[in-house]
This record gives sequence, C-alpha cells and structure tokens, in this order.
Amino acid sequence: MPSTAATDSYLYDPTKPVMSSINNKSIGLPIDINPYLDRDDILVYTSELLNKSITVVGDIVVELMISSTACDTDFVIELMDVMTDGRSIKLGSKAAG
Repeated sequence: MPSTAATDSYLYDPTKPVMSSINNKSIGLPIDINPYLDRDDILVYTSELLNKSITVVGDIVVELMISSTACDTDFVIELMDVMTDGRSIKLGSKAAG
C-alpha cells in the first residue's frame, strides 16, 4: 500500500471506459478480474502474501484523496483475493463519484 505521501496517477480516456463489475448480474458471484487489470487507466495495489486465513466481514471503507480535471467522474474500489493460480477474485466493490 502506498504511503500517505505517495501519489499515483493515470490518464482517463472517455472513449475507452473501464467496465465496472458492479451490476445486478454479478452480485454474489466469483468474478475473475484479471482481464481488466492490464489497462493503463487502472491502479492496482497488492499486499504481501497472507500467511494465514483471515475473515473479513462488513462494508468496504476506503479513504481517497482525489483530484480530477474531468467535469464528472466516478471511482470504483474493488477488493480482490489473488489465488495461487493467479486469478483475482472479486470479494466486494464500492463506487464513489
């Protein structure tokens, strides 16, 4: 996870929108997010490998400090479990914008 002093950025191209996996059809289903992760307009942060299983319960809470030149934009945070075979399975999502 980046320190509080770090900044990350990307260029947004409105002609190539990022498809969000947040929709009624995907609720509760394990979705492999890997096909989306190679884009230049997605920021990905990965923790160290967990040495033991943990249980996570409740809503996703994320604190973002964002600036944008766009008149209107949305941000989607997705929490994923990276499997040993490399698949990234969505555990939950939160949209802001």
